[in-house]
Amino acid sequence: MKKILLAVSILLISATAGAQGLLGRYSEPGVENTPFITKGNKAVGISGGYRNYTIGGENAEMGDGFAFLSVLNIGDGHYDSYSVSPSFSYFVADDVALDFRLEYSGYSLESDLKLDLRSLEFLDDLFGGAANYTIASRYMRKDSWGMSMALKKYQSFFGSKTFAIFGEVRMFGELYNIVSCPIQDVMVIETVETEDGEKEIEIPTGETRHATEKERNNKGYEAGVRLAGGLAVKLRDNSAFIISVPIVGVTYSYTKQHKNNTDNRAHFSKFNLSRDIDLLAIQVGYVRYF
Repeated sequence: MKKILLAVSILLISATAGAQGLLGRYSEPGVENTPFITKGNKAVGISGGYRNYTIGGENAEMGDGFAFLSVLNIGDGHYDSYSVSPSFSYFVADDVALDFRLEYSGYSLESDLKLDLRSLEFLDDLFGGAANYTIASRYMRKDSWGMSMALKKYQSFFGSKTFAIFGEVRMFGELYNIVSCPIQDVMVIETVETEDGEKEIEIPTGETRHATEKERNNKGYEAGVRLAGGLAVKLRDNSAFIISVPIVGVTYSYTKQHKNNTDNRAHFSKFNLSRDIDLLAIQVGYVRYF
C-alpha cells in the first residue's frame, strides 16, 4: 500500500509540474475556472461491462483440470458477467449534473470444482484410488434490473477542456432473480451379464444436463448509496468516454429462497458497508452532450 501511495504521489506531482505544458494548451488565457461542461447541457449515454472466464481440463478420462491451492482443480468451468446501463443527464450548474440511469446486469456460471486426491495420499486411499472427488458441479444464473439517480461533479484537469475527473453520489435500487441447479452426467442403462445373472448398470454418455427438478430459486432486492470516482475524456464531436470506479458503498439486500425438490422456503438479509475500491464493478461508458 505504501508503494502504491508513493507512486500516486509521484504521478500527481509530475502532472502538476507539466500542467502548463501538456494540458495548459487547453486553457483559455485570462479565463479562470473554465467549466468542463456548462450549465444547461444535456447528455445521453450508455455504459457497461463484460467479463469471461473459461477453464477446462484437456484429459477428461483422468479428470484433469486447472489446479490451484495445490489440491483443488476446475475440470470444466465457465463464467460470464455482463452489465448495460442507458443514462440521461442534465447539468443544473457548470460541471454539476443530475444523472438518471436504468441498469441491467447478470452472470452465468457453470462450476466443476474437484478435490485432487492424488495430491493427498491418505485421501487417495480413503476414496479407493479415485483421481478426483467432485465438490461442486452446479449451474447458476443471475438477472438484475434496477434504476438509480446520482449527483455528479466534474473538475477540469488543470483547466483542460479534454480531460476531467469526477465524483458522484448515487442512490440505487434493484430487483434480482438467481436460479441454480446441479449439473449431472447423462446416463444410459445397459444390461450386462454377471455371475448372478443379468444386471442393469448406468453408463455415462459423456454429456451433462441441468437437473431443473432440483432447482433453487432466489428472488430479492437491494438498495443503497455508492460513492464513485472516475475520468472523462471529451472528444471533438461533443461526446466523451467515461470510466467510473466505485469506492465506498452502503447497501441492504433481502432474499427469499425456494427449493423445488424439497419445497423448502427461507430468507436472508444483509447490510454491507464497503470502503474498498470495487474493481469488478468498473464501468466504461460513452455519452453525447447536446
